[in-house]
Amino acid sequence: MDNFCLLVFSGDSIIVVEKKMVPISRNNLRISGYCGAFVVLGAAIASLGPTLPYLAENLKVNVASLGYLFSTRSLGYLLGSLFIGRLFDRFSGHRLMAVMLLLAAFGLVVIPIAPYVSLLALLLLVVGIGLGVTDVGANTLTMWTYGRRSGPYINTLFFFGGVGSIISPLIVSCILNSGLDIRWAYWVIALMILPPVLWLLRLPSPPPSREDKAHDESRVNYTLVAVFGVLFFLYIGLEVSYGGWIFTFITVGYLGSVSQASLVTSAFYFAITLGRLIAIPVNVRYKQTAIVSACLIGALISLGVILYWHASLLALGLGTLGLGLAIASIFPTTFAFAGKTMYLSGKITGLFWACGSAGAIFTPWFLGQLIGRINPVAMVVTLFIYICMALIVFVGLIQYTKRHPRLSEN
Repeated sequence: MDNFCLLVFSGDSIIVVEKKMVPISRNNLRISGYCGAFVVLGAAIASLGPTLPYLAENLKVNVASLGYLFSTRSLGYLLGSLFIGRLFDRFSGHRLMAVMLLLAAFGLVVIPIAPYVSLLALLLLVVGIGLGVTDVGANTLTMWTYGRRSGPYINTLFFFGGVGSIISPLIVSCILNSGLDIRWAYWVIALMILPPVLWLLRLPSPPPSREDKAHDESRVNYTLVAVFGVLFFLYIGLEVSYGGWIFTFITVGYLGSVSQASLVTSAFYFAITLGRLIAIPVNVRYKQTAIVSACLIGALISLGVILYWHASLLALGLGTLGLGLAIASIFPTTFAFAGKTMYLSGKITGLFWACGSAGAIFTPWFLGQLIGRINPVAMVVTLFIYICMALIVFVGLIQYTKRHPRLSEN
């Protein structure tokens, strides 16, 4: 129904006003579904850090011995991105995302009642596969939907992922404060997956954009793929590690109480979410290379504050807020920039996410070793080096695109 009539009564007469209904764009419906998927994706990812001590208590093991679970989940992310992500080039993207989300929901339901550490690790691997494919799918389908205009929309996706990351610790806190077992936190997050699944199944998947079809994947510049892959390795490794270990950094270093550590963790994810919200209009106005450069410099300053005043909880809190704001837009804006320089199929996007997952596997494990064998401050030093390396690589990437005008931003 394209039109409707509005009857307006004026005294003794009736005035008929015809109005034209504006249909909701199918693209808007799609991006709404992807944003919903990112809310539960962010909630599922952020759930492990706050619940790790309780999982360790249930299994009667030391919490430090479960640090490898971050890497296990990231391994699933890598496997899903690398081997299943390419299926978006062949099959219905929405159905594939729905199946993977349900797979993640199954894992979340069973995780808190797993009686063995080995089973817990396997379930986190399964959850990682489901979340990894969902992540690749939402970003690939957004690129296919909006093409070179996808920058703000990619940042919107990650903003809603940040919303989920904020919600997750709050869900854990509410569940524990109400006297319920930690398993209910996982079950609530699993139930949150159902609405985006039903939403996506009702919509047709977007085909590759005309811009993408105009490119031949055989001409993909794999040097660029490798450079972007290094950036994603460094960034994802930093974000996952800081968000996962900051709670332990505060409590093991006796900088604050458990409640204060939880507050700083939530503040980190809140800052990331706020930064991604700010990045949406910023991506419309400024060049992506300028945005990423500014973000990397901001991250260096924030980590420098934490490193210099590492014994101060106030400095840690302020540095954490600054770091969250600074790194918020690095990944989505870099990915959108990659979409302007090369053809992004499900396969290539999967390679990017696999590189990021590799960083999320290695970095938390490596930092766990440093925290246990040296001291918590070694974590901040390592992440400071990560940002320095990312800045050097990104400057090199800018210079490379300038020498190849066809790769530069319009």
